[in-house]
Amino acid sequence: MNLEHYLTFAEMRGKLGMVIPIWFPEDISETDIVRMINLTLADAECLVEQSHQILICDGQQDVKQIIDDMLRASGKSSVVLATEQNRGKGGAVGYGINYLLDNSEVDYIVTRDADGDHFINDVPHLVRLASQMQAELNDSKIAVVGGRLDVHRPMGFARGEYELLVNDVIWHALQYTLAIEEKVINMQYFAEHGLIPDFHSGFKLYTRDSAKIALDGLINAAQEKPELDMLRHGAETVPIVEIVVAGGTLGQVNRITLETQPVVTSEGLNRAIRYANRLIWMFTRLSIPFTSAIQLLDNAIPRTLLYKDSHYIEELMQMRKHLLVALGGKGDEPLYVHSFS
Repeated sequence: MNLEHYLTFAEMRGKLGMVIPIWFPEDISETDIVRMINLTLADAECLVEQSHQILICDGQQDVKQIIDDMLRASGKSSVVLATEQNRGKGGAVGYGINYLLDNSEVDYIVTRDADGDHFINDVPHLVRLASQMQAELNDSKIAVVGGRLDVHRPMGFARGEYELLVNDVIWHALQYTLAIEEKVINMQYFAEHGLIPDFHSGFKLYTRDSAKIALDGLINAAQEKPELDMLRHGAETVPIVEIVVAGGTLGQVNRITLETQPVVTSEGLNRAIRYANRLIWMFTRLSIPFTSAIQLLDNAIPRTLLYKDSHYIEELMQMRKHLLVALGGKGDEPLYVHSFS
């Protein structure tokens, strides 16, 4: 029986840092903010030293004050930071990663949302798999995803389908890119969970090296394609693409999730455009030619149930048109699908 990678909580505690990006809608009450932050931090000290618990308020100084007061009253000493302006989830995550890399010697950095949906009891599983992967691969470019058993239950039908669609296109684009270099992606550390990792999940663990890759990737995406606003909309996808391109390896463990999201923070820009922009960035970043890009997209579209629902088909085609025009096409390139099932 091989239990050498079953690290105890005490063994993890000195190795682990935690980044929690925070943004709440204006209409949420102070009571609800305190409740969700308390739930997010509950029992975290069992795994993460309080000086390594980094909370980043994304441009909300008033929320920072609420959390500071809450921590002071409870006697806790987690680190609460605030960006000067709202930069999006990727900006907040990057801010926290940078702080931990500069101010600690932690081996692992876990990212968790502040809405109470990323449970601390799932963190040890991510750490243990990361430890196994490092030992077996003799490599430090590791990222582990806390994957959901069903993305539709917490996300709803449409958002769940969009996440699956974008994951599908990105994953096959990565395989295409690495195949040109005569490389094959190592998928053995998430193989039992399916063919494509759940990398839209915000519950992730990075090693120091992969965290640096993720941070640099987010910074470069923001600088090179500011119009796509990837700090806001690519917080989950950019790090994964960059880590795989850098020769890193992904793993996945199951995590539990709530049936519905306590707080929805992804509204705003047209949904079709938000998801299209993630793919535009990815195709551009990987220098994939137009004809290959359109084929990768059109391979995935028939696999999404959005294509079979009259309520969503127009929006899906809007996403496709926006992407094709951005990549240099006309936007009306025909899409052919099988006539029979």
